[in-house]
Amino acid sequence: MPLYFLLVQIDPNEIARRTLHVNEGTLGVLILTLIVLGAYTLFTFWLYRKVAEQVEAANAQTRELINQRRLSVLPAFIVYLKEGMEYNRPKIVNVGRGVALNIQIERVPLVHEQYRDKALTLRALPPYCQPGLQPGSEPDLLVAYEGFAPEERPHQDPKVSRFLNNEKYDLHIRFSDIEGRTYAQTLRMDAGKCSPEPVSAEVNAHLNSQALARDAASNSL
Repeated sequence: MPLYFLLVQIDPNEIARRTLHVNEGTLGVLILTLIVLGAYTLFTFWLYRKVAEQVEAANAQTRELINQRRLSVLPAFIVYLKEGMEYNRPKIVNVGRGVALNIQIERVPLVHEQYRDKALTLRALPPYCQPGLQPGSEPDLLVAYEGFAPEERPHQDPKVSRFLNNEKYDLHIRFSDIEGRTYAQTLRMDAGKCSPEPVSAEVNAHLNSQALARDAASNSL
């Protein structure tokens, strides 16, 4: 049959109807695909939020375990002056839960004008044969006079010999625990009365990072 007759027999309305049917089917598939993709996206987002919440909860638990472990070995101090003494006789007490090592106390400048540039130095004397200061122990602090000439005899001047008993000053203490972390604590002293401030971690990247790695390893076991 000639091509001309075939073209004449094709109904334009039929072509339009079939084209519309195909377009409707394609549109339906597209809408269904978008619905599936939307549902999958929502499910993926919900699943991500749940996983993130679980990870955060696990991290919070790990941080709490590390904090509890630190507290279990954390030293802390108070200082008091012996009653009835006419000269500086302080005692330091480890009121924390852990052994304190490498205790260092900053020099205490004298506030009197005549003793400018002079100070008291204090050093803890751990009990015999013990490497550090055990919890509950309270050894004497050895007091030395810094900047004085031998002939000045500062221990005979009450302004110096009873400075720790009568004056207002701060004791800045640095120390470490048995796991290598370093700390600092300030004791506010006023006429022999001690007001301790909280213990704070010192910035010591090498030692503290090693201790943190040990904490994380022990809590993962």
